[in-house]
Amino acid sequence: MSRDLRPEMWRAIRRVGAHGAVFRVPTVRGQLCGAIRRERVRDYIQALEAGGYLSPVRGDTNGKAGPWGWQLIRDPGTEAPRVRANGSPVTLGAGREQCWRSMRILGSFTIPDLVATASTELHRVAEGEARDYCDRLARAGILARTRSPAGLVYQLPPSRYTGPRPPQIRRTKAVYDGNTGQLYAADGTLLATGVPMGAQADRRRMPRRRQRSPAPLGQSTPSGSTGIGVGGGR
Repeated sequence: MSRDLRPEMWRAIRRVGAHGAVFRVPTVRGQLCGAIRRERVRDYIQALEAGGYLSPVRGDTNGKAGPWGWQLIRDPGTEAPRVRANGSPVTLGAGREQCWRSMRILGSFTIPDLVATASTELHRVAEGEARDYCDRLARAGILARTRSPAGLVYQLPPSRYTGPRPPQIRRTKAVYDGNTGQLYAADGTLLATGVPMGAQADRRRMPRRRQRSPAPLGQSTPSGSTGIGVGGGR
């Protein structure tokens, strides 16, 4: 799976579009690390335009004629907008992604703490969603939890933060760490390592029985008899 370039592109757009400056695709590409295709940058810019974050402008801020560019007209902050090509927001997985990022920042937290930190203008994290996610991660051994007068307190040990991708909860309740490729059972037992993103490694599959091919004419089978007799007419 290719890495998510939206955060990097959004940072570049905020830099080159500061103070109402007009920018174009090559300007944004010049701020990015590595060779990123022009089409990929253009598609994200056009999606942001459709979502109301950017406005198309002909020329520059001084009114001089020139090619079309864009201006940043809505800046919700450092979090990169997750939008589809038509500008509609992508909310699937956003809550868990924001929770995981906030867990690293907070270190130790209650559910209300996490909800307050993880919620943004673009996506508010529901308390039930945060509680369920923390419970799953605690059962898998990724989070530690203790009881206090204020209620349950969760902790993310530095050693359990393996990268920016939030752990996924599979339909089987297994927990998959996309940063390391490790798959854990709901009780924290390590099931597999080196699992690629999207693989159904938690699905139990019985090995297929190999069917024995018929022996070639005249060749002995394992029992010692020939597959088909040759000669020896009636």
